[in-house]
Amino acid sequence: MLRFLQSLVTHPRARALLDSPVVFSGVRFFLVGLQRGTKRRLRDSLDLPERARVLDVCCGPGDFAGLVEAEYHGVDLNPRFIQLAQRRYRRTARKMFRVIDATRMEFPDRWFHTTLFINAMHHFPTDMVRRMLREMARVTSARLIVFDMDAQQGAWWQRAVMACDRGDHARPIATQRALLEEQFHIEDSEVYTSGCIVQT
Repeated sequence: MLRFLQSLVTHPRARALLDSPVVFSGVRFFLVGLQRGTKRRLRDSLDLPERARVLDVCCGPGDFAGLVEAEYHGVDLNPRFIQLAQRRYRRTARKMFRVIDATRMEFPDRWFHTTLFINAMHHFPTDMVRRMLREMARVTSARLIVFDMDAQQGAWWQRAVMACDRGDHARPIATQRALLEEQFHIEDSEVYTSGCIVQT
């Protein structure tokens, strides 16, 4: 069953369809619902000084930008997601969105107080994650906040639902931690459920 679902979502036509922000948002709602748990945890973690800058790597259509009261920069490689985010926040001067390769960002060293990397790690192979994390470490002065899924945890039906996600590189939490610890010191971690998905 899991392999069948994975073969469906890895089909080139399915991947092209998921590049549509509307389809992507619909599938994500099916998987994680309103993401109340993730949003609450993110809000609780955003202890920002005055004039802080926040970077959101792989920001998608900007779903978490509204939680950040500081100057916010969302970056993503998908121009359709960036265009949607720019339309959503066109009346908010402190919300900026750009198409940028997160392995080679144009920002100065330590320019951001906090960097967010939310539900994106499982979309990339390990060598690319390492390059992205090195860049995040370079541009971040204080902390990185990471959320991702652990497709190896949960009941069989949760693992089946998680197989519908198009990320091909879901890692158990121990592997996620090991990757992060190459660049960062981990202050805290937890496992929780958001919608149908086991999150770390």
